[in-house]
Amino acid sequence: MSMAFQLCVGLSLAQQTSQFTQYHLNYFGLNPAAAGSLRCYEAKIGTRSQWVGFEGAPKTSFVSVNGAIPRKKRPWIRSKHAVGFMAEIDQTGSNGPIRTTTLSLAYAYHVPIRGDVFFSAGIFAGVKQWTVAMDQFEVFQLGDPVLQRGSNSAIIYPDFNPGLMLYSDKYYVGLSIKQIWRNDLTKVVGSGDSRLKWHYIATGGYRLDNGLSPYSFIPSVNIKYAASTFPGVDLNFMMNYNRQWDLGVSYRVVEGFCAYTSYTIRSINIGYSFDYTLSKIRFGSANTHEIILTWRRCPKSNTEEKDMLRCPAWR
Repeated sequence: MSMAFQLCVGLSLAQQTSQFTQYHLNYFGLNPAAAGSLRCYEAKIGTRSQWVGFEGAPKTSFVSVNGAIPRKKRPWIRSKHAVGFMAEIDQTGSNGPIRTTTLSLAYAYHVPIRGDVFFSAGIFAGVKQWTVAMDQFEVFQLGDPVLQRGSNSAIIYPDFNPGLMLYSDKYYVGLSIKQIWRNDLTKVVGSGDSRLKWHYIATGGYRLDNGLSPYSFIPSVNIKYAASTFPGVDLNFMMNYNRQWDLGVSYRVVEGFCAYTSYTIRSINIGYSFDYTLSKIRFGSANTHEIILTWRRCPKSNTEEKDMLRCPAWR
């Protein structure tokens, strides 16, 4: 059995990007530099239903794959290239008035700094489809020319999201920026200031263990910020058993409590989280559910590479 305890603090206004309670299971979705950071190839699928029962509540679903490009020759070269793909749908309700579909390809390059410490830089490049059904909004004052436009949909491109990451088996620190191109949504919502905002995401964590106990402790922090908003900060503390089973609790300031668990069986990991809302939104709905399923395929290590990594001079 493994346990994880997570303390998260968050407050955000006018956020234009999706959010996940189990961001530690979906870090590639936050930062393209994470592509290929593990030796294993990963495929993920996840869904989040926020404020269940609340009319027009947000729903987010995604699917992603990523991994390092195998190097068949010259195994002593430890730098590596990695690629990935991510598709995400973020919408208000099952058939709500606002829907965003994102398709992105990822590339990352990793270079060794010393020993098992690596630095990577990556980028997501893709397109977004924004759909706004103006006729589905309920208004108190009729005659607004913007709301009379009906349903509008547009392909927004290009969509670039760069990221940087420093990591090892013990720790990681990363920074990424969403919507760096600041696309204009005039075709969707009409006139006015309709350019997307930059969203900064800074994340870091450290694994505490003595190498003898099956338990490890991983404090981490995730900071999200967009211009003209309050920053959202997640402070997390996880306890893990044998890198197989996690169980955690969270507190998100103003918003509520969270709890999650994840378990790994061979190449499959499944994570589930539950959020209980404490803000005034609880009078409409207090519950949020999130599920992330991961499949990993880990290639066997090259014998020559293993021998070199055992050598103190090489490390």
